[in-house]
Amino acid sequence: MEYTFHSMSRFIALRYRDFRLLWIGSFISWTGSEMSTIALTWMLYQMTGSALALGTLGLMRAIPMIVFSLIGGGIADRFDRKGIILSAQIILSLLSSILLVAALSGALRPWMIYLTVFIEYTVSAFGRPARQSLLPHLVEKQHFGHAVQLSSTMWQSTVLLGPALGGLLMSFVGPLPILFIDLLSFIPFIICIVMMRTPPPPVQVHDQSGIQSLISGMRFVLGKRLIFGTMILDFFVSFFAMAKSLFPLYADQILHVGATGLGFLHSATAAGAILAGIVVNPAWYEHRQGKVLIWSVGCVGVATMLFAYTSTLWVSCATLALLGAADFVSMNIRMLVRQINTPDHLMGRVSGIHVIFSGGGPTLGEMEAGLLATLLGVQHSVFAGGLLAVLSALVIARLVPEIGRYRLGKA
Repeated sequence: MEYTFHSMSRFIALRYRDFRLLWIGSFISWTGSEMSTIALTWMLYQMTGSALALGTLGLMRAIPMIVFSLIGGGIADRFDRKGIILSAQIILSLLSSILLVAALSGALRPWMIYLTVFIEYTVSAFGRPARQSLLPHLVEKQHFGHAVQLSSTMWQSTVLLGPALGGLLMSFVGPLPILFIDLLSFIPFIICIVMMRTPPPPVQVHDQSGIQSLISGMRFVLGKRLIFGTMILDFFVSFFAMAKSLFPLYADQILHVGATGLGFLHSATAAGAILAGIVVNPAWYEHRQGKVLIWSVGCVGVATMLFAYTSTLWVSCATLALLGAADFVSMNIRMLVRQINTPDHLMGRVSGIHVIFSGGGPTLGEMEAGLLATLLGVQHSVFAGGLLAVLSALVIARLVPEIGRYRLGKA
């Protein structure tokens, strides 16, 4: 069966009980995590006042994602994916509780934040491939495109609400209550995972060793120019164009809007993405998705360049909303390309490789932005990143013409 988008309700995927449970649980937990992220970023900035220190936080996210995501994908192809997701959430909740205790005791130091983030992203390197690999089994094939769009919209909603609520609360009560809210947010997600009843997909019998299995996953991706090309495109654009680690400097030194404004900056990108999720119908570009993908990633770079020299909060938020809308369209197309053209027995490993690129790009980019900001200044650094993102998109589109020619279900 060829994948198509139907004119039926975009919310039809929510009629599937287990998809609905995963969607609701993820929404609550990820909102808490986004609140915690902005709190930790602000606390680290208050401790150090350094762009390089903020960039190092991105490095602590990138290393475990690059090192462990492929291994996590291999495990997702061999073991129960629901069990992996549940185990990851329990470990993350324990980690959150330890961080809260350290903050309440006044013992929290920058190195503790770095270590916490490193462990968190190590655990996520195992949980994310399992969650992405499980998604196609929660809805019928003809509704999978709608499930992808709903999942993307939900995630962007957490990126909108989390920072906005976190920044607002910090301006009144400080960051510590936010860490407590993050801890509580794990409970509904764990309950939802336990309640899921969908039979797990059959575990593939592997004749290969663990190392050989991982190598076969890499060979598959490298042999699929379309899939590999979209991953490379995602990596370079997010590496250069995503400068979220510098938002505290914008909020404090350029826009002079404090913690509340910092929350708005983080939320603006998600607001644009949510608006795109509501307004944009994937059926509009069903037969020219490759071209739309290239234009959307180019728009991400242009929006970054526009944001670089803004000096008022509302203009900054408007440019970031444009960035978020373009990235939302790009992300949906890339996810469909990967999911549709990957057999289930390789889904975990391919998802793990995707996490390396999609997660490694923006997190390593935070380190790059911190270094460039130290050398060139904050605004020049962001502008240069946007320009390099546009150039990267043009070069990759030329080197991998399969991307521009892609249409839904036709690799």
